[in-house]
Amino acid sequence: MKSSPLENIDLLISWEEYETAHLPSLYDDILMKCVYEYRSYDDEAQRRYLDNINDETQIVLHIFSYRMSMLSVRKKSPEILLNALIAFCIANEKINDPRLPLTYLVIFYKSAQLLNIQPESVFKEASKISKAYTDILSFLDREERLKTLDCMGWRIEQGPSGLIYWSGPDDAPDYFL
Repeated sequence: MKSSPLENIDLLISWEEYETAHLPSLYDDILMKCVYEYRSYDDEAQRRYLDNINDETQIVLHIFSYRMSMLSVRKKSPEILLNALIAFCIANEKINDPRLPLTYLVIFYKSAQLLNIQPESVFKEASKISKAYTDILSFLDREERLKTLDCMGWRIEQGPSGLIYWSGPDDAPDYFL
């Protein structure tokens, strides 16, 4: 077994189970600790981690980032949003199709707006800390209309626990409520 929770994400959490976990969940707490662990790494250790990340871990971190984009607004926490974006950068470091992350970057952008913080500042900070997927910065150069939820097929729903970002014809699932 590897030495830390961050290096064992794929053994601790299956993405299939995590994807349908209630928000928030114990998994969210574990993964938040993993992001803080990554943040404590020096540049060389971060690069080693990024070079060796596996597909399962990338998927889990991607799901985490999406979930935390919602939780950051619910809890009014810029720190949660920053960690969500750091996890997103890690998860997308080895992405093959650069269009896929664009569909999700709008939710982080919207979360920053809802938290009354400049999206540019949190995007730049996440890029600086993560040293991964620096393409998030090019998202900031897009026209304003291309940074909207509608443009990428998202909408905001309100559940009993707060904001939910959702896309598709059906209502958001119960586990996000």
